[in-house]
Amino acid sequence: MRTATCLTLLVLTTACTGKSDDDSSTDGFAPAEGTWVEVSETELSDGCGFGDDDDDDSGSDADLQLTDTGDGTFSVQVGGGDSIPFEADCTLTDQDFTCGSLEAAREDFASEGLDAMLVLTVDMDGSFSSSTDLTVDLTITADCEGDSDDCGFVADAIEVDFPCEAVTRIEMEHAG
Repeated sequence: MRTATCLTLLVLTTACTGKSDDDSSTDGFAPAEGTWVEVSETELSDGCGFGDDDDDDSGSDADLQLTDTGDGTFSVQVGGGDSIPFEADCTLTDQDFTCGSLEAAREDFASEGLDAMLVLTVDMDGSFSSSTDLTVDLTITADCEGDSDDCGFVADAIEVDFPCEAVTRIEMEHAG
């Protein structure tokens, strides 16, 4: 579960990629600004085996800071704990939001003599049930770029089939 929590925080740190230029409507709704904390985490699917480890389930002490930036957008800043500090913008329509798709990480296996690059892509969307309660769905896709035989070797070594996908739902609440 610690891996899923770390991936969750990685996603929160890297998933929201920019504002949309569409005609978003928020009907006066604005999420509470300030610190948000995780209440629960549910693995909806894990075709990548991210949750298959022996780490403890203690979670992370990262803070999610949310700032209403107006015009149907909000900014998130994540830092602390196991997360990588990051700031991003998300688009809000009514009480639903999306942060688009982002390449979150790349791992090159050239040092092992392989023409293979593991690529993690993250999509984040969700909804606010109130200005202080939030549900986030994070979709992480892992794929391999490069020589198909080398990518097959990497897939065998980490016991996945590319591309694979993992989806996690996180319930969060405003903490102040």
